[in-house]
Amino acid sequence: MNYLCADVWDENSWKKLEGQKYNIVFSDALHTPAAILFEFEMLVKYDLLDEKFVIFWDDLVGKMENSFYRIIRKYDRKYQLKDIYLLNINGWVGEHEAPHTVGIISNFNL
Repeated sequence: MNYLCADVWDENSWKKLEGQKYNIVFSDALHTPAAILFEFEMLVKYDLLDEKFVIFWDDLVGKMENSFYRIIRKYDRKYQLKDIYLLNINGWVGEHEAPHTVGIISNFNL
């Protein structure tokens, strides 16, 4: 398990992960449409996704949902995505927190 704590826009941080493969990615970084697109492009550019993988994005609200679907449209064929979910769930505060949207993609059946 690796935890990357860096500026999402710093490509050198992504390059440091090159040569490694990840099968579970949890994204809870900069919550902007452009940031999650860039993040995914870095996963692709540095070949960081394992043969089978699942990716979770937290807080996909508003235009971030559009970025989520853009990633799916662009990479569905390349990664042969099997499961795609956009779910409203409660956060760490539990039932007293307003539901927020999470996105999940995997290239195997969950």
